[in-house]
Amino acid sequence: MIARGKQKRDQMSRRAMNVKLDVDNLRVHDVPEEWVKQIREDAKGVSRRIDVTLGAAQIWLKEKRSGAPWREVAERKQQVADEKARDDYRLKRLNLLAKQISEGLKSQFSISFDPMELFPLLIEAEKESEKPSPDRKKVDLLTACLKFNLLKVRECLDEKDRSKVPEPSLNITHRANLRNGA
Repeated sequence: MIARGKQKRDQMSRRAMNVKLDVDNLRVHDVPEEWVKQIREDAKGVSRRIDVTLGAAQIWLKEKRSGAPWREVAERKQQVADEKARDDYRLKRLNLLAKQISEGLKSQFSISFDPMELFPLLIEAEKESEKPSPDRKKVDLLTACLKFNLLKVRECLDEKDRSKVPEPSLNITHRANLRNGA
């Protein structure tokens, strides 16, 4: 039984090899001959690219170029959200930079400088750097912080090594002496 199936397949494959399709002489019985000739002439040398499932970016660009009104409101909202996110990102970056610089000053020079004191200075320095004639001292502070040059940051902040500075005396008798002497 298996041999018979194999023989049939062989016969069918031989027949398939002997059949040759002659596309030019192909006749369609229900269609007029002039129409078939016209279609063949029109199809010569013409190739069209069919875009199957356009990507989202291509559709977006196509709509943007055509000036689709339904896109304008969404694009404006996206621009506003992007500007807000850019501003938030800038502030977070400066806040983290202030924390890193204050930790670096503490570990390298024993200078305890609060990050919340440095943060507004960095914001002000960044705004100053955008001006046409910026204040050099503020811009130098920002540049030193961005390069993490702690020695230059220390010079810009006019800070001295606080480990050598004596702690102020806050006892009650000391205050009393000041009041009596004044």
